[in-house]
Amino acid sequence: RTWMTLSVIQPDMRGSKEGRKSKQPYRDVGLIMLQTSKLKPQDTSRHKIVTSIMPRRDKWVHVDGNASDDSHRYYIIPMSHDRDHPEKNFVLSLYSANPMLVRPHPMRKDFLRSALQDLIRKGKSNLVYRDVQVITYVAKRSGIWIMAVNADPSMSFQITIKITKVQGLSSSRGSFGISATIPPLHKQILLNLSVKDSREGYGWRSEYSYRKLRGTVPINYPGPLSRDDVHHPTPL
Repeated sequence: RTWMTLSVIQPDMRGSKEGRKSKQPYRDVGLIMLQTSKLKPQDTSRHKIVTSIMPRRDKWVHVDGNASDDSHRYYIIPMSHDRDHPEKNFVLSLYSANPMLVRPHPMRKDFLRSALQDLIRKGKSNLVYRDVQVITYVAKRSGIWIMAVNADPSMSFQITIKITKVQGLSSSRGSFGISATIPPLHKQILLNLSVKDSREGYGWRSEYSYRKLRGTVPINYPGPLSRDDVHHPTPL
């Protein structure tokens, strides 16, 4: 068992050409640390979030965590939601009280999606409609996540969301209007509104329209979504 501190450190872009152009010296970065099965790490149903920090536009973000034993495998996944600047320049630092073996691993977007879904489910249900929950999760200085959970065993859930009066936010879908159909017994991250500058205020207003329907009419606007996209629906 060992205690550790995880940090994401960005170079200072203040005064640089890129920093002056964007009017924002840092990008939004965060991380999630997952505990997985050592024998079946791909089984997301057995994943457990050890610690996390949602993306923030700071030079340095850090969080503490514990690796409990050798019977599990641990993944540290950096993340960002800024579509305008997809490439990030940062250093991931790990300080551990005891020796650890650390090695790089190909990015698993399904791991990130599953972890985000678990985090968002801790948010507030602002709409409950016949076995469907639409959950809003607000992360301070980071942004707003909206996810739908369709627990109906036989009917799909179709929803349209319009975000208006937007101030200081960007959309993970590239649009502030989205439509989606969530199949029976599925959940889907619909939208992330990322804070552009944590030093300034932000605001929004949301409008929902929705209905239940038999069968599945695949609607995802804007789309299409690849199967490993964080916004792709997954089984409950």
